[in-house]
This record gives sequence, C-alpha cells and structure tokens, in this order.
Amino acid sequence: MLNELAGDISFGLQYIEKEERLHYLAYYDALTGLPNSALFRDRLSQFVGGAKHGPGVVTLILIDLDHFTHINNTFGRHAGDRLLKSVAERLRGALQEP
Repeated sequence: MLNELAGDISFGLQYIEKEERLHYLAYYDALTGLPNSALFRDRLSQFVGGAKHGPGVVTLILIDLDHFTHINNTFGRHAGDRLLKSVAERLRGALQEP
C-alpha cells in the first residue's frame, strides 16, 4: 500500500513539473528565457488598458538585430543562438528594476 501511495505521489509531482514547464514555455522563449510574443501581447494590452484609466504612459521599444539572418546563415545556428542569449542577458541587465 505504501509503495502504491509513493508511486501516486511521484506521478503527481511529475505531472506538476510538466505542467509548470508547459506554462513556462507558453509564455517564455526556451532559448533566451525572455517573454515571448504571447506574453508580450498580454502585458501590452494590460499596460495600455491601465494607461487609459489613469495618468500612466506606455513606452514600447522595438529592437531589430541587423543582419541576424546573415549571421545565422554564415556562422551557423549555434552562433545565432549565442548572439540571442548575449542580447537577452544585456537586456535583462539594462532593464533590471531597482
């Protein structure tokens, strides 16, 4: 009986871990860890909605990596992935909340 209970608990914990991972992947990029477009759209609509009802201001910054496709094609996908990770780390460092 204890073995069966332990098996049930183990199954439940694995299910929770998988569910948390799926939720993470639904809203964050697996490579960079940055929010993906789904989370971006959700947060942007929340910010814009909040700004409509108060004295708030919404600022949006778009970043385009010049020649990223060329870098990816010339040096390989791994080099492109390293570049994306580096940019993500720099953005996180620059946008840290106090």
